[in-house]
Amino acid sequence: MGLFDLANHGTAPVTVRSVSLPGAHGMAMTTAFLVPMNNNGPQLGFGFAYPPVTYPFWADRVPASGATIQPGQDLTLVFGVTRTTDANGHSNGPMIVYTSGRSSYTLREKISLGLSRTACF
Repeated sequence: MGLFDLANHGTAPVTVRSVSLPGAHGMAMTTAFLVPMNNNGPQLGFGFAYPPVTYPFWADRVPASGATIQPGQDLTLVFGVTRTTDANGHSNGPMIVYTSGRSSYTLREKISLGLSRTACF
């Protein structure tokens, strides 16, 4: 999964505290990373094998938990999903907890994720 653009439009750095998949059943998230955006070519998303080692900026990834997003910086949240049972899996979208200054925030991506034996949907 590399569909989540995390852009800091504020004036203070943002620190990612955690990334999770709330309500996950039959699936689990791998380590989440922040990866620079590719402004001159394809973006991460569906279609890249995981890990996306052929993506031009994959070598520049950092673990999302504890990472800082500077003002004006635009990064992609990337993680893999795996089945934990033989049945299909599903989950709510990722939940990102972050801080800026002395305040804490929670972002919940309003999508759902599905994983079958043959595809992510």
